[in-house]
Amino acid sequence: MHKETKIKFSSFKKIKCSDIKGIECNFCNKVINYQDLCYKHPTITIYSCLNCYRDTTKKLKYNNQPTEYKGGLFDSKLEVKYVKYLEIQKMSGLIKDYKTQVKIEINVKYIDGNPILTTESATELKDKGIKSKHLTNYYIDFVIINNDGSVKYVETKGFETQLWKLKFNLMEAILTNADIEVVKEKNSYKKK
Repeated sequence: MHKETKIKFSSFKKIKCSDIKGIECNFCNKVINYQDLCYKHPTITIYSCLNCYRDTTKKLKYNNQPTEYKGGLFDSKLEVKYVKYLEIQKMSGLIKDYKTQVKIEINVKYIDGNPILTTESATELKDKGIKSKHLTNYYIDFVIINNDGSVKYVETKGFETQLWKLKFNLMEAILTNADIEVVKEKNSYKKK
């Protein structure tokens, strides 16, 4: 007779998967991408990918509904609607391709003692011998590659937190000449 243990996801600790290679999620058995974050239980060796961790967290801050679509988990129904829109655009030949949840590193590099915002990775800057400081990562919902090779950045947004506004402004400051769009759904949230 075996003993069943209930696992509280709130006790899981966030770790970088790049520290440990080839880890499989104990819930979906998929190998966790080394660039992703994963979660490890502190007392027993159980790993969870971000998707499974999200699936088990009950309380959502802003009434968004994580939605699975074609094997991917999206943070909201609005993201799924936009993916469907992009698929039609791609099938029609209006865009070349698109990517979801693209990581943009936001770093400061110091040139002659002056701080300069950059999207160059900390590793690239270190390899060049440039002093730098990592500020944060911004995960943009969609990067669209147009037929002419140009790139468009799209963020689908419901509730705008102060942290999101700060990170988004930093990203905009770095990508000054980029085509950036924020897609909002009408009545997507109510301010209290």
